Amino acid sequence: MFLRFGRLYPVHITFLLIFIFIEAAKWYAQNNYGVTSPNSYPFRLNNATAFLKNIFLLQAFTPEHTFNGPAWSISAEFYTYFLFALLVVYLEKIKNITIFALSAGSRYLLFCNYELGLGDFLSCTSGFFLGCNVSCCVEKVKITLPKYSSLVVFVGIVFFLIFKQDPIYDPIMYFLAAFLILTLIANRNTYLNKLLRLNFFTWLGSISFSIYMSHLSVIWITNQFIRVVLSRPCILINGQSTPQLNNSETFIAVVFIIITVLIASALTFKFIENPLRLVSRRYAYSELK
Repeated sequence: MFLRFGRLYPVHITFLLIFIFIEAAKWYAQNNYGVTSPNSYPFRLNNATAFLKNIFLLQAFTPEHTFNGPAWSISAEFYTYFLFALLVVYLEKIKNITIFALSAGSRYLLFCNYELGLGDFLSCTSGFFLGCNVSCCVEKVKITLPKYSSLVVFVGIVFFLIFKQDPIYDPIMYFLAAFLILTLIANRNTYLNKLLRLNFFTWLGSISFSIYMSHLSVIWITNQFIRVVLSRPCILINGQSTPQLNNSETFIAVVFIIITVLIASALTFKFIENPLRLVSRRYAYSELK
């Protein structure tokens, strides 16, 4: 848990501070230039209470995703790790059965809408312990699969995401992802494994957490530039004011966002995530010795 904390928390705090700056910029623009945000008032949702919840990684246990919205998942993950630690330490003899029960039980509660306000946390435990089931399966059962197996599953996932219409089918994605991981582990020389070993994909993997944590801020800043500086018209989509662009402008905006996110993520990984992760690992291992 300490190692995970050292990996997650520095990047989380970095982008929490960036979103506090964004709220301050919204407040300054509103009070000094009359420029108002069409989607949220400054510091209304992202207030002091929300800030404290983000500091203590409790944002997954509230109905709103505040400040850096994607950070809800690291909140859920952190307490899932704690649950897993308790399970391994105190229920070691029946851990496999408990892991299966937690995964199936979490998914059942979500499916029946009995989550009692813990939907984000249950989504995390369902996926996490399903991954534990895959690990147990690989350890205990010798599985031989052809080289094309993972590629077939991957293509199946792509088609599922393209043609899925009703959200009721969303839970199927949990099992498709678990099966994909199983095929990648059961045969380390599949065609998809070889593709994922290319330098570009291993680099993407190394900065993936920074990508996940940085992308929303880049999208927000790009949206404001389009809306305020370029004065493009906006319409409401799902209750959100969204700038309207033609096809070529949309393509340029998307390419700009992707490149900017990759650059920001590479810098975040190099100067924040990886150095502090290594510090936490050195400290943890020195304590163990």
